[in-house]
Amino acid sequence: MTERVLKEPEYMTCLNCDTSRKVGTATYYEHNNPLVGTKYYPLCKKCIKQFFTGDEDTKQQRIKTILQQLNRPWIVDKWIYFKEDWGQYIKHIASFHGSKTFLDSEFSGDHNQEEDDCESGFSEKWRGKYSIDDINFLNGYLDGLMNDFKIINTSHLDYAKKISKASLHMDKCFEEMQNGESGADKKYETSKKIFDDLSKSANFAESSRSKDNASGSLSKIVDTVENGTYVYQHVPFEQDLYDRLLENQKHVEKSL
Repeated sequence: MTERVLKEPEYMTCLNCDTSRKVGTATYYEHNNPLVGTKYYPLCKKCIKQFFTGDEDTKQQRIKTILQQLNRPWIVDKWIYFKEDWGQYIKHIASFHGSKTFLDSEFSGDHNQEEDDCESGFSEKWRGKYSIDDINFLNGYLDGLMNDFKIINTSHLDYAKKISKASLHMDKCFEEMQNGESGADKKYETSKKIFDDLSKSANFAESSRSKDNASGSLSKIVDTVENGTYVYQHVPFEQDLYDRLLENQKHVEKSL
């Protein structure tokens, strides 16, 4: 296997904010991503920190997304030990687990709050009593909305959760109607109207993640990387950070 040659520019432009920053540990993270031929990953620390802010329910998943891009391991015991502090966690991982990759991640100790919720009969995330199957449906539907639309603030997320719950209720009403239960047709029509009204009121903007559009995305960089050593140059992007990470993640997973 040919050793990866890392070319270090003095300055590097962040893939997200398009800001040129002097390359070093104060501005960028070192990584193990085999598709990037620079010692530091071209996504600045400031943008990564901003990426972590937002809904606490999805923060852990965003942490794992960044770790996948850096190709660093997720070790849940260490995450808990450092009290979910990203700075301390990634510093420890780079120092003491530097050769490990995301494939070496340890998920078995993950604390699953939703399983605890289901055992108690109440889901804090969904603000109600749901079975495990219902929770799986709601999470899956919400993930779909997050992928198809730009859920960018608390109001959007609130609507997305309500739409997910309305979809679950509509499905149950439809099943009752199929089974010929008395009054189920009216219940279904009512649930469908609620779902439609919420969907119209939400007025989400369509996300570019739902389109098969590689123009201006990391795929062009990845194509270059896959054909040889990555040589850094500035490429303008119209996508947001999450769009780019998702696009790049597909190629990272293929390479691991």
